[in-house]
Order: sequence, then structure tokens, then C-alpha cells
Amino acid sequence: MRIGIPRALQYFQYFPLWTTFLRELGFETVVSPVTNKQILNWGIAHSVDGACLPLKTYLGHVRALVESGIQLIFVPQIISVARLEYLCPNSMGLPDIVNKQVPPSVTLVSPVINGKKGTKALVQSYLRFGLEFGSKREVQSALERAFQAQRRYDESLYIEPNSVPLERLNILLIGQRYLVDDPFISIDIKKRLESAGVNVFTAAQVSEKDIMKASSILPKRMFWTSGRNAVGALEHLWENLDGIVTLAAFACGADSLVGELIDRKARLGNLPNLMINLDEHTGEVGMITRLEAFLDLLERRRLHESDLSSHGKHIHTH
Repeated sequence: MRIGIPRALQYFQYFPLWTTFLRELGFETVVSPVTNKQILNWGIAHSVDGACLPLKTYLGHVRALVESGIQLIFVPQIISVARLEYLCPNSMGLPDIVNKQVPPSVTLVSPVINGKKGTKALVQSYLRFGLEFGSKREVQSALERAFQAQRRYDESLYIEPNSVPLERLNILLIGQRYLVDDPFISIDIKKRLESAGVNVFTAAQVSEKDIMKASSILPKRMFWTSGRNAVGALEHLWENLDGIVTLAAFACGADSLVGELIDRKARLGNLPNLMINLDEHTGEVGMITRLEAFLDLLERRRLHESDLSSHGKHIHTH
């Protein structure tokens, strides 16, 4: 059976897990193309007023799969992936949203993924889904391989801040994975920063253990997983950073909350923070201008701090 996977939303984080698990269960997985103007236009046409850019993009990817002849589409209902935490409400209602946009000939495969009660509950969510397509032993084996693939992928991203070139600017790029990792809707901001000679860090490059430890500074635990990851990554990398670039989807409540927390922390710590809101109207030229001005500010700031340090050493020697 061929099953389509939209290249949007949580795909950017869990594609190794999902593709491996589905293939082990006997499916032939087909991933939609990288986001482009046509896909975004499809999504806009099929979205309700007030839908965020990531949701519009997702609906466009669903349409792309339908147009290519795929009649089975993987659209999980993701409630939680960590104990006492939640994802975006759109993830919880995604099957219902998508089901209204696809023709009757298309079937959605929509397992309920809920790890609110912990890792064991998360595993049980996948096992229940898998048992529809294989024996208990087959499903357990498939899921073990899938989690191994996800673990290898996650670990391949981890990086130690001290291992990067010291002469470059260090910037933390904060945002949902489906914003940061989608070159089209983020206007390829990560690559633009790297092309400018900047060391770019993301929350995905910090281990879960380090994020949990660093995010414990919050007066109470954040119930948005993406928010906890952002705060934890910032706290963990703080001493190595020259600045922050925060990406947020326009009109996203969770992004607005997290953005405010990040901006408050940055202002208190005197760390420059460039906030960029993304929607389908975000212009490439305007964003490039803002990025160039921000990098120029960071370069001047670093030069100024270097001059002050050298001056202090000169006074001390005399």
C-alpha cells in the first residue's frame, strides 16, 4: 500500500520515526515535494480565515499528494509527545481539518499520538496503531527500529558550542521546527545566516537531557513542548551567543507567548534579539535587509567589546 506523508508541521521532527515505522509495517511511503509557491497557494485556497502559515502549508502538501494520485495519507492526531506537555491545538484537530479538504476517494490514516502521561503512553499510542497492520511481535520490532532511526537522527544533530569557529558570530535561531527547517516559508533564513559566515544554532542541536535541565529555570514547567525546547536551548547556549533570531508564525498564540519569554530574557541579559513574524505576505527583500542590519549590529558590538577588553588589559599592564 502506498501512503503519503505531507512534508509539513511535525514531519520535520519525526520523519525518521514515521517513515521507518510505516515501511516496517509494509507501506510504501511517499513524501510530498518540498514546499513551493504552488503548494502554498493550494493551502491558502483550502484554509479558513485566521489559519496560520504552517497550517496553510500543510493543507497545500495534502493537496499535492492528492494531485499525484495518492489515496492514503498519514495525518496523525498528535496531542502530546512529552509528559504533561502539549503541541499546537491544530495538531490535535488536524485529521478533522484535513478530512474536510480531501475528496471521498482519499482515506486518512490518523493514529492518536498521546504521551501526556509519559513515554510508556507514547509508545502504546504507536503500538495500538501498528496492531491494525501486523502481529504484536511484528509491530514491536517495527517500532523498535523506528525509534532507533529517530534516535540516530536526533543524535546526529547535536553539537557542542565550543566546537565551532570562535571568530564567527554565534546566533541561536529559535522557532518551530516546521518554520526553521522549511526553506520556503522561512525564506531560507538558516542558509542565509550560514552563507554570511555565522554559526547557527537551533534547539534541535541540543539534547533532550540538556534542554530539560536548562529549562528548569522557569518558575513552573511550560506546557508547550516547543516553548520548553526554545527556553532550554537559549539557557543552555547563552554564554556562547552573540544574538538571537526568533521566528514566529503570525497570529500563533503559542509562538507569541514563547517569543515574549525569549525577548524578555534577551533584554534582561542585554543580548540582541531579532523577531521575525512569518506569513504568506512576508517579503524576501525586507527580511534580508533586516538580517543584514542585525548582523552589522552584532559585528559592531563584538568589535566594541573586543576594544574595551584590549583597553582594559593595556591599563592593567601599566
